[in-house]
Amino acid sequence: MHTVPMVGLLFFNNEGFECGGLCYGGRAEDGGCNAGSILAFDRYNQQDVVTVGYHEIEGRRFYGVTIFDRPEEPIAQLAAKVDVAMQLPEGPMRDEALNARARQSGTERMIMGRTPEGEVAVQLNDSKGRPRIRMLVDKDDVPRLEFLNEAGEVVYSLPPEK
Repeated sequence: MHTVPMVGLLFFNNEGFECGGLCYGGRAEDGGCNAGSILAFDRYNQQDVVTVGYHEIEGRRFYGVTIFDRPEEPIAQLAAKVDVAMQLPEGPMRDEALNARARQSGTERMIMGRTPEGEVAVQLNDSKGRPRIRMLVDKDDVPRLEFLNEAGEVVYSLPPEK
């Protein structure tokens, strides 16, 4: 998969810190396109908490709104932890340190939009980012409401699974 160079605008708060932005890019590639755009609003001293975006890569498209929970710890402190982890030799200790930092950076809590599979969906995730409720209309126009357990397995569905 190739990435697209993005251009855009960054937003800054009264203290001069980046607090969101508008980015976009795209190009034709192998008879299709590789494109995307995003409008992001950051939490104070953190990363984005609300994004509106569009991504299309190798014929797969997603567009919609995503909401994140972000920690109280300023992003600069989290970035410093990544710098420390990157100094570790490659291996399990470094991988765990980087994974711990990723877990501390926040959680995707709600997604509303079109999935790469062609569904239109609203998905609510728990505090660990695991999907727990999905409301969707699939690519064949069949509506469905699903409740999932912690492992991501559907435990109840409307209409009921056959």
